[in-house]
Amino acid sequence: MANILRALLVVLASAFGLNACDRNKDVTPAPPVVGVEAKHAALHIAATPGQIAPQVVTEFSKRGNIPAELHLFDSAAQLEARVLAGESGLDVVVLQGAFIEKQTNAGVFLALQKDQLPGLRRLDARLLQYAAEYDPENRQSVPYRAWSVRLGYSEPRIRALLPEAPVDSWSILLNPEFAAALQSCGVGMLDSPTVVFKTMLVSMGRDPRKPSRQDLDAVSAKLLALRPFIRTIGSSAEIAQGLGRGELCVAMTLGSEIHARTDTTQTLNYVVPREGTVLAFDMLTIPADAKHPRNAHALVDFLVDRSGADADSSLMNLTNALAEGTDAAPLFPATSFSADVEREVIAAWRAFVARPAGAER
Repeated sequence: MANILRALLVVLASAFGLNACDRNKDVTPAPPVVGVEAKHAALHIAATPGQIAPQVVTEFSKRGNIPAELHLFDSAAQLEARVLAGESGLDVVVLQGAFIEKQTNAGVFLALQKDQLPGLRRLDARLLQYAAEYDPENRQSVPYRAWSVRLGYSEPRIRALLPEAPVDSWSILLNPEFAAALQSCGVGMLDSPTVVFKTMLVSMGRDPRKPSRQDLDAVSAKLLALRPFIRTIGSSAEIAQGLGRGELCVAMTLGSEIHARTDTTQTLNYVVPREGTVLAFDMLTIPADAKHPRNAHALVDFLVDRSGADADSSLMNLTNALAEGTDAAPLFPATSFSADVEREVIAAWRAFVARPAGAER
């Protein structure tokens, strides 16, 4: 009977034009969430593989009494296209910060109701400040996972070739003299032009957000000088596998702030070099056409609260790193280049990749 009365009240409110006014403020964080929306409609969450664990969605459904379905897209590009097409049928989407940055003024996402996201209190203010470079004031998104570009290396193998090697510096990888000396044990580079350019700018003490013509030329020239000594240009997973198998002894890699996990017998280190590095975020958003914004806010709060409290989460590890002084090294969010700069970066990257590596063994 109580459920019938609640449904009747909703119908009457809609008939008198009250439902639209109340929709944005009637957001109840989980757990628990009850009501017509929770009982009769599934919440649709979208991400790419590895961004959200299915068991986390199951836990949310059980605690909040909200049916929820996780939709995994093969790539970020597919998911982004679905969101931009409109009428996506999605309620919460995990997207990369660089994509959100380009859409903050396009009406793609709802403005978040911060008073209905108490889980935000668990996130470090500095972390939110970094994420705000993608989305000013975190108006339409909140960080869910944090990543950094790191230097991965096998210290014993490097020391065997370069006993005095500066393993706390990007120079061990990005100085052509060092790269040449380490060529025989394997040098690796991420296949990500924007990330590599930004990281190299940081390593050179330049601001990666607004590079000058001289900055871009300097990075391009250094890449070409490095190319003969680079064995692998690949994804973060391929780089991690190369390090784990002993095919590489030093590489630039993109890893979560937890720990790089590889099946390996190698002694490996993953560090933020003293010159600083680039950060990237996976962000939680609610599409503007979300059918269930009330429960979408509940899920966002659940995920943020859980991530902010979980000692093994990437956000918590980044927060701990900040507290322990890692922020003494400059950190820069991997925000997008301008369209003109991006075209130049891609052209330079193609020239770099096309140039053959030297004799590697």
